[in-house]
Amino acid sequence: MDDDGMRWTLLFQASDPTEAYLIRDYLVQRGIQTQLRGQDLAGLGGVIPIPDSFPTLWVQEEELGLAKAAMARWEAEAVQTSDWACSCGEVNEGSFGSCWKCSTLRA
Repeated sequence: MDDDGMRWTLLFQASDPTEAYLIRDYLVQRGIQTQLRGQDLAGLGGVIPIPDSFPTLWVQEEELGLAKAAMARWEAEAVQTSDWACSCGEVNEGSFGSCWKCSTLRA
């Protein structure tokens, strides 16, 4: 248990802080509370064991199923590379998960 009385469980270990922040923001946009841990350790790889220097994303235990489903969508969307049109009319690159102009999430 954490100080806030919540039970947190490990969801994902990122390869670098950028990936961790992107996935964290993706989950937060979907209403999933997260904790990002170890993001400041990336530069210590080699001083500490390299796997220990990778940032981790944690979610509340009761949201684990929802978070895993969101991670599956994240991975499926990461594969998509074709451009897409937003409801605002703007065409976005396939790698964008939300419209660069109006911030609407990709359908």
